[in-house]
Amino acid sequence: MCLVVTLETLFCVPFLSWELALGKSLLAGACFSLAAVAGIVFVVSRWQEYWKRILVSAVARLETIPTGSWLVICFAAGVILRILWVWQYPAPQRSDQATYFALARDLVESHRYGFPNGGLAYWPPGYPLFLAFWFLVCGFRAWVPLFANVCLFGCTLVAVDRLALRIGGSSSARLATLILVPWPTMVMIAGFSGKELLVVPLLCLVLLTYSRALESPSSFGGLAMSSLSGLVLGAMSLAQPSFLLFVFVLLGYDFVRNRNLLGAGLRSFFVVAALSAVIIPWTFRNHRVLGVWVPISTNGGDVFYRANNSLATGGYTPRAEQNLDDLDEVSRGKIGFQLGANWIRAHPGKFLELGARKQFLFLGDDAQGAFETLKRGLGISGLRYIFWKAISNAYWWCVWILVFLMVIQGWKTPLAMDSLLATVMLSVLYLLAIHSVFESGGKYHEPLMGVIAVLAGQVVAACKLGSSFSRKSPDA
Repeated sequence: MCLVVTLETLFCVPFLSWELALGKSLLAGACFSLAAVAGIVFVVSRWQEYWKRILVSAVARLETIPTGSWLVICFAAGVILRILWVWQYPAPQRSDQATYFALARDLVESHRYGFPNGGLAYWPPGYPLFLAFWFLVCGFRAWVPLFANVCLFGCTLVAVDRLALRIGGSSSARLATLILVPWPTMVMIAGFSGKELLVVPLLCLVLLTYSRALESPSSFGGLAMSSLSGLVLGAMSLAQPSFLLFVFVLLGYDFVRNRNLLGAGLRSFFVVAALSAVIIPWTFRNHRVLGVWVPISTNGGDVFYRANNSLATGGYTPRAEQNLDDLDEVSRGKIGFQLGANWIRAHPGKFLELGARKQFLFLGDDAQGAFETLKRGLGISGLRYIFWKAISNAYWWCVWILVFLMVIQGWKTPLAMDSLLATVMLSVLYLLAIHSVFESGGKYHEPLMGVIAVLAGQVVAACKLGSSFSRKSPDA
């Protein structure tokens, strides 16, 4: 499945670029994209040994640097890149970022959340609560989101390093953290009040803590780490409610690793209990202000219907076939789910076609940072915008080429049997599946940047294991 998604991504990036540049000529764009995929698959497969030697030798030099010093170097380089970008392109907060900024400021100034006319629980509270903390510490300064995101970048480096280390060793950890440093989209959105950069380290931390729960020598330690995973997953769900069902990914990871359904169920119970402890106070708050039980936010039905109706395009659309703006937020959510489900039942073929388009939008573009900063934020278009958009998508494409090389090199090695690596892959599939149904676009894969870096980093371990396996196979 990971190989299929990898090939799909390698196809979607040139396809969407062709479509944007030359219009919706599906046949010509598909032929161009298939040629690009065939070319890169041929180059990677034909000269596998050459690429393996380059990767292994280059990362071996990085391994001579102590881990602490390496992370400091990566952090310093990443901070410099982010500050330089924001200094060169000081884009104002727009759209969702401006909303989150206003919500956080209102929390500090008036101790209330939401907009009386725009939804008291429409927006998930995780990121505004996080940003409100920084406002309390630093005051209402325009640079606070950048400072908070720089801190999140440091946390992401550590979490990715630890997660990649547990799967493929220090060489994989070096490459995974290096990939994060100049990632164009991560650099470009560093000045914005967006929830994505908060979710990136939390997702890695959930996987890391749960893997430690499974390796704990004592039952108490395992349950304690499971509870910690639940607390982190609860915080992540407050920021992005689509991760509420991620506990099933952890349950699958547990069962695949230990083949013990009772033990997996017990640890999952502690995860759910800790997750509930985080979100239940907010659920009670929603009941107090709305009069109904809403776990986190009310926007799910609205988004679901706008993504599944006759006017849906796969990406963001301001309105659906029926206008629900006159309804209160609770009714809009309930009716939205009903109307969306009715449309899917009535148009199954169109729903599948729309789902494929949503996957293309999810996988085929990583230039949201260029769009938010240059085009939407500063009104810059033309060659400069095209240049940075191309850089962003080229980097995204190269990362997935590393994932492709990892898959074909690690196919018949012990790496393919690693349950934690399988769970990292499943994390990507989890969010891809959700946004094959709900609204999609390049920004919706941004929470996965940490785990995708972990996947790409495993190419070094795959190359080493692949070479070792090839030498041993004749004797087998």
